[in-house]
Amino acid sequence: MEFRHIREEHAVDHVISVLKESGASGAKVKLGELRGSPEPFGELFAYLTKGSRLEGARVTVESIPAVIECMLCDFRGSPDLGAADLACPKCQGKDIVVRQGSEMEVRI
Repeated sequence: MEFRHIREEHAVDHVISVLKESGASGAKVKLGELRGSPEPFGELFAYLTKGSRLEGARVTVESIPAVIECMLCDFRGSPDLGAADLACPKCQGKDIVVRQGSEMEVRI
């Protein structure tokens, strides 16, 4: 689980940078499942902005589901996000392409 928190912290750091540079007081974030999940993202944002001008900033997070495609068995769908490595849930192959879920969009 620590790996997911690291990914979410990088995403939160990026949003904080965007808000600081723009002077905005809030943002809408679309976050791919492979980049993190909304609840820990919100908790980390609150923690990392405590005592700053961004404390209490309104940040809404929408999750984008992960979709992979396996080059070995043609599976296309959701990966097992609880697994240690990203692999095809059908054949366990590692020759996969992420089609959705690794992106992040920030709108202020």
